[in-house]
Amino acid sequence: MKVWKFSITLHSDAQLGTGLGCENVNDHVPRGMNGRPLCPGAHLKGLMRESLLDIFGNLGLDAAIVQYVLGSSFDVGKMDAESEIKLTDAAADEGTGPTLLVTRTALDEYGTAKETSLRTDEAVRTGTVFRGKVLSNLLPASLEECVWQLGLLSIFAIGGNRNRGCGQCSVKIHDLESKPGDLLKRLEQEVPHWKTPTQKSSVKAPEFSETWVPVRLTFRADAPVCVPATAAAVKTNVQTTDFSIPASAVRGMIIRRFEKYGSEFMDQLFESPRFLAWPLQPVGVAGECEEKLKPNSPVSIRVSLTHRAAKFTIGDALKPEFQDKAWDEDLPQNAAPKAPMKASDGVLLVRDDESCPQLWKARSMPHDIRSHGVHRNEAGNPERGLYTVDSMAPMVWRGLVLLPKNLANELIESFKTVSECAFGSRRSVQGMGEITAEIVDEPAEWKLSKEAQRTVFIVQSPVSIPYELHKKSADEQLHEMAKKWLENCGVSASELNVWANTGVLFGWNVKRKGQQAPQLVILPGSVIQLQEKLSAEKIRELLECGFFLNQSDPQRGYGAVSVHPGKAVRLFERKPKREVLNGDELRRTITEQVLKMFSQNHHLPSPSQVRSLRKIYAVKTSQEAKEYFNAQIKNDTTWQAWLEIKKTIDEWLKQPEKEKETVLFGLELLA
Repeated sequence: MKVWKFSITLHSDAQLGTGLGCENVNDHVPRGMNGRPLCPGAHLKGLMRESLLDIFGNLGLDAAIVQYVLGSSFDVGKMDAESEIKLTDAAADEGTGPTLLVTRTALDEYGTAKETSLRTDEAVRTGTVFRGKVLSNLLPASLEECVWQLGLLSIFAIGGNRNRGCGQCSVKIHDLESKPGDLLKRLEQEVPHWKTPTQKSSVKAPEFSETWVPVRLTFRADAPVCVPATAAAVKTNVQTTDFSIPASAVRGMIIRRFEKYGSEFMDQLFESPRFLAWPLQPVGVAGECEEKLKPNSPVSIRVSLTHRAAKFTIGDALKPEFQDKAWDEDLPQNAAPKAPMKASDGVLLVRDDESCPQLWKARSMPHDIRSHGVHRNEAGNPERGLYTVDSMAPMVWRGLVLLPKNLANELIESFKTVSECAFGSRRSVQGMGEITAEIVDEPAEWKLSKEAQRTVFIVQSPVSIPYELHKKSADEQLHEMAKKWLENCGVSASELNVWANTGVLFGWNVKRKGQQAPQLVILPGSVIQLQEKLSAEKIRELLECGFFLNQSDPQRGYGAVSVHPGKAVRLFERKPKREVLNGDELRRTITEQVLKMFSQNHHLPSPSQVRSLRKIYAVKTSQEAKEYFNAQIKNDTTWQAWLEIKKTIDEWLKQPEKEKETVLFGLELLA
């Protein structure tokens, strides 16, 4: 996989919308977690496809190669061709100035403003430079590589209202020597003779080692990740994500790393009952975690169904309290008299060197929500489709996988060579990041804490329920299944308690030709409690065997179980790293001054008053802006609003001409 860098320079203001607005603005500019404007990768890929289809249509060429390179659109009931390239969001350069608001209206047949047509959109200023990456699986200098390069270089405008001159731009692909004309000439000559490439394995496949080892995976996302908990049974225009990356996706990613050995070897690994994967669970936000995680960095376990947390806290007066019936059966009835207890979905973060789990609630994990329209439907539907995608913000996920030792070592080297990968839906435009792996002797997820009086397991991935148990209650189903699982490994199940949650899940599998039949399953978070404290060796044997009765479960990513780490001792607190838009001291000082104004002054100038001063300062000299500012004293009411911050504004207006953009930034921030 080769990584290409590209940049987009705006030559006119661009209206890059999210599809989401507020009471005053109809469409906001998409932004990353650091606050910088983004040009979504999905938007760029759509423009590439549109441009290429127009070029191929005008030249009378078959566009099959475009579908091969960019992939085909998804349709329920059919298989979609995966894109051979992955396109990241293009982020604006650090230090990009403030955005602006553009207000427009439509005219009716009489030349007056049309009713309800007034619209205000946020726009990115002329001169802004966006930078992104293209991850290509294609052979270097191949004809297929020329296709996406020409498509990207053919983009001349981005965002909305392109037919009104908005978003005019130029694109540059770094380290690319070919010009668009050269690429076009080659396509015109070679596309008529193009055939879909076929991959034939020429590498001898290795035998599996007798020793299987747990491998720690760490995935650091660079883009939002959308991993729907269930496959869509019907066509829908809304995708909702889960916070865990399912084990089935982890298995698929690993199997693809061994595709050089051919399909037979990949099938052998796919069908092996010992090839178990655990879901990747979040351990932190990408921009807030260390660049390189330490050996004792936290891992996370999906919180149990029995875990409870206080519904609210009040500083030091009412600190968070936690309960878990499966962990401590001797809880008094009024264990938390000051606040009601409530179940919370999420993860428990634990470390190897200490026993102090932290609860990271699912509701406090950051999301990225975007809406976009599809203007050209390959299936022939002329209607424009509006889609809303709920994704997890870029975070760090960690999990485990069991592999033969020789394959584990090869996988680690593969990640060192090419660390880029992607998870979830829409992988060609989001879900990308870097992954690392290391062999671990004793995973933290498999250890009992020192305070443990019994052995408690938490189900981490779904487990299919055999048909003969369908008529029983959820707890009875889990009890029967856990009993067989324990007895198969030589563990007594005489004193066994369970807390179960069940549901119906669909599946999606490329090898099995798409959507899978629905299954009744035990859901993650269900609890299995043994009264005895098992040895570390017996726990390892149980977990490596996998918790499943149907032999096809591992193929769907089912059967992963972890040891209960204990009830939480505190809530997980994020430590966001705030990025300063510009590193110069003046901008930082102005930002601090504005924040101080809002915190100390109850009566500030209105936004319209501040923007009037900003407009004068933007188009005229500093002296004229000072005269306008001092003239506000004629109106007592207006001057009173400026009086408390007059000294600060005077200092801003005295800045040299080269700092004008920074002062404009401060006035816009104040407004």
